[in-house]
Amino acid sequence: MNEKYYEEMKLIVEDKGCELLTTKDEFSNLKQEQNVSPSKVKLNIKCSCKESYSTTYGQFKKKAYKCPKCRGRHGLSHTKIYRIFGGMKTRCYNEKTNGYSNYGGRGIKICEEWLNKENGAINFYNWSLGNGYEEGLSIDRINVDGNYEPSNCRWITMFDQQSNKRNNHYLTIAGETKHIFEWQRISGIGNTTMLRRIKFGWKPEDIISSASVKLSEKQSDFEGVTWNKTRERWKCMASGIENNKSIFIGWYYTKEKSMYAKFVYELNGIKIHNSNITNDNLKELNNLQEEYIKMHNTYHESTNNKLA
Repeated sequence: MNEKYYEEMKLIVEDKGCELLTTKDEFSNLKQEQNVSPSKVKLNIKCSCKESYSTTYGQFKKKAYKCPKCRGRHGLSHTKIYRIFGGMKTRCYNEKTNGYSNYGGRGIKICEEWLNKENGAINFYNWSLGNGYEEGLSIDRINVDGNYEPSNCRWITMFDQQSNKRNNHYLTIAGETKHIFEWQRISGIGNTTMLRRIKFGWKPEDIISSASVKLSEKQSDFEGVTWNKTRERWKCMASGIENNKSIFIGWYYTKEKSMYAKFVYELNGIKIHNSNITNDNLKELNNLQEEYIKMHNTYHESTNNKLA
């Protein structure tokens, strides 16, 4: 049986353009030594490319009729370039990954030259070495809507890559337009702080302001005017209740503006936005404060008289 099986196996190997190096006697001995079925005996085979390798007959019939080199086992898995290459494939073709919606979900693909199973990884590796790859650089698509391909890719710093993102921010301050990362460099404001200030609608000149609010300046004598550390702004709340909830008036850059907004609302029932409060308005702050205190005292006197 072993002899017939061997001859059949040899014909199939040769039919694939390969050569069976394991002799009939070696096959019989190996079967006994390994104590496995004939299809699981380790064989020595010479690939059509003249490379010798080991595999079982079962594996050969399924997929291993080419040597590891011809099947794309390139020996690059330990390199940083190959890990970057793997990340590209994941973003473009793995629908379960978080970044898929920004890449594969938008139709971004990898060119056939880099993706093909035969030598795509080797092609990408060689292209990288010949096109400026250095440790610490990132792969970047010049056209953010284009594919991963030699004509649309380059190796750049992480800073430059962030500047090329679709969702990047540019700020114009005093007539000068720069990317937010440039403003961060100039002002010393951290990325998280600057993005938060942009999100909360700060004025451009305030976004890059490094002036901090002192502890004494974060305190207010009026209920409902409080400093919010997260937003780096003053929160203004009215004294009353509406629909079983406290009444929110707005967010303000300074304590004075927040107090002004509170007095205007309490006295007239009007909510005023931070941007609508001018320096001239703030000159009226003392008068408004006196009116508010007077109204507040009158209300309490009236309430106490009713209780009495």
